Amino acid sequence: MPDFDEFYEFETAVLAAVERDDVTAACEMVLAAGEFPQMVKRLPALPEDDRRRLARNCVELYETAEAQERRDRIRTMHAGLLARQVDLLETDGFEATVLATMRFGDSATDDKMAVLETALASEEFPRLVERLRTFYPEYQRQLAERVLARLYEYAEDPERRERILWMHTALADRPGLVKTEKALALVREVVEHNAPTEGAKIFETHSLPGVAKRLAKLPRDFRRRLAHHCVELYEAAETQERRELAVWMRTALTSRPLEYFGYDELEPMLRAAVERGDVAAACEMVLSDKEFSRIAGNLPRLPKGIRRLLVEKCADLYESATSEARRDRIPRMHALLSLSLGKPDDRLAAARQKALRLPPKDVFWMLAGVEMAWVEMASGRDIPVELGAELRRRRFSGYQGSELRKVVRLLADRHPVLNAGEPWADRALAELSDLPAPWTELIAHAVTATKSRPDTAWERKGRTLLAEVDAHQFSDRALSWLALVPHPTNLPDFDVFNYHAARGLVWLLSFLPERAQTVRGLGAVLEKSLRTAPGVGPAMPKLANACAIALCAMEGEAALAEVARLTTRVTYKSTLNLLKAGLDARAQALGLGRDDTEITDPTILNQLRPEKTPG
Repeated sequence: MPDFDEFYEFETAVLAAVERDDVTAACEMVLAAGEFPQMVKRLPALPEDDRRRLARNCVELYETAEAQERRDRIRTMHAGLLARQVDLLETDGFEATVLATMRFGDSATDDKMAVLETALASEEFPRLVERLRTFYPEYQRQLAERVLARLYEYAEDPERRERILWMHTALADRPGLVKTEKALALVREVVEHNAPTEGAKIFETHSLPGVAKRLAKLPRDFRRRLAHHCVELYEAAETQERRELAVWMRTALTSRPLEYFGYDELEPMLRAAVERGDVAAACEMVLSDKEFSRIAGNLPRLPKGIRRLLVEKCADLYESATSEARRDRIPRMHALLSLSLGKPDDRLAAARQKALRLPPKDVFWMLAGVEMAWVEMASGRDIPVELGAELRRRRFSGYQGSELRKVVRLLADRHPVLNAGEPWADRALAELSDLPAPWTELIAHAVTATKSRPDTAWERKGRTLLAEVDAHQFSDRALSWLALVPHPTNLPDFDVFNYHAARGLVWLLSFLPERAQTVRGLGAVLEKSLRTAPGVGPAMPKLANACAIALCAMEGEAALAEVARLTTRVTYKSTLNLLKAGLDARAQALGLGRDDTEITDPTILNQLRPEKTPG
């Protein structure tokens, strides 16, 4: 178990200086410490308000610092106070390795396990745990619940079990590896032995997570006393279970939740560095931050002049970058700044192209993946077709962002009009390659069918485009494509981008002169779209609704007969309501007292005639 007294006197001295309002003296105490890196690692454990005051004072000290070594120390101290950048003090790449595994989610579980195995076997295990605690809480939770819990389940060696439990308790937001009743009993035993009155509030809740959180919020001296008692219990324990309970309680006492400061606390130091002419230092403050994604995403808030200096320095830093982590982050930061300036360039083009060749979903979720795509396309270069398809799907799945909209607009002129991979889209693309340009323009217009039904402007443009192609040929081809839409694909789900295009094709068909085969084709697509899968429901309800709207918009008897037929077969409420509304509209158009003899189909007559009121 680690020595809880380590640096305790140092922390006490720093806090005493802050409490007597001598913040500068507290900062100087840290800067002058012989064990400076280790002292900085303890700063995140200080109270939040005190750290904010120290961080603000760091900015003032930096602005007046002359020696480069002093500026470096002030910048590092400031980073430690923000509970973000203490990895600046390390050269083993541990943080970078952990972050690389977190970027790819569950697909990198084995890599996460390997990283934690390295930490568990390290002679500096306590220090590595503290370094993990400076990561964003969501990353800590993932490591605790998805990796450490599994390692603990299969661990047999007592020391290994204790280390896993220790790390899990330090990272998890709630206990999960100890038995609740026995853990609560141990807490009560330790507290009542030391100070039952002071610890009474701990037991106002009977939940173990609540008790653990209250332990962490106890006064420092009280926690120190309880931690010493836990060490004594650990050494005197006769069973492995009691030893582990002592480890859990001591870790809960010493691993207090960290407060993470955001971009607003970092920005003053960024400005100070740039104003001193130390642009490289400002870049390093962003590139080395554990929360790089969140910090870099706020860079467009900086003044334009500062952003211009940072983007130029990024390109210079890339040439000298030696680690893979730096060569990964620099192009992303450069792209974000370039987009905010509206100024694409050719620098780092090769690095961006390399990043954009990663799996499309990883590129989308990677910070600045969309921005890098914009820089490349705005510079006149292209991006992989598979990535373009993914960005289109994300855009039409509801993801917002002006950058994504810009990229999708640029894709319209350079990438296939549909995303490949679905049977109907593949056939359409193959046929479009031999057809005149107006056909492709029609499909491009169909893709914009994002509303529930076509509005006047959409219909007007659609009719204009239809006038440039053969109506019968368009109807035949469109129906042959639509007949394949509900078919299985190689994708895990249907392509949302193509889905809109299919709906647009249906609407376009309703603008053409009515043909019996068109009516039958739309009815068939409607029914196929409503086929259900277990636990899922109708496959493509929006496409079915589009077919219903199109059929109801047609004025001929064939369409009316098809609508009447479908109302006897369709059970999906949304589509059925559209069909019934269409029938009601036709009935009103015919006039309530009008003779129905002009309509010969009995199904239509039965549907149109008002129900007779009994009696």
